[in-house]
Amino acid sequence: MGEVSGLDKVAHFMAFGVLVLLVYGVTSNIRPESAMYESFIPVVIVTIIGITDELYQLSNPSRAFELLDLLADISGAVISLSLFRFIFKRRLGRRYLLSK
Repeated sequence: MGEVSGLDKVAHFMAFGVLVLLVYGVTSNIRPESAMYESFIPVVIVTIIGITDELYQLSNPSRAFELLDLLADISGAVISLSLFRFIFKRRLGRRYLLSK
């Protein structure tokens, strides 16, 4: 069975998109001083997880470190969280996301 080219990048994108939303849900009660930090913290945490995952693959002979996987991880996190915040800001109003 042949591999579909780029399908693993889509999987990385989607998995880290979901992961950043879970991390955002956990860290949203930290009450940062600005809304930028509210989004920045989950993306940094998920980026660290992505880097750790790719570095772990260096020790596994059947896997390989790929910079494009890391790029897909970070892109999925940033785009997913941006869309989430945009949708909820539009639907529930600015005061829902920024009233802290």
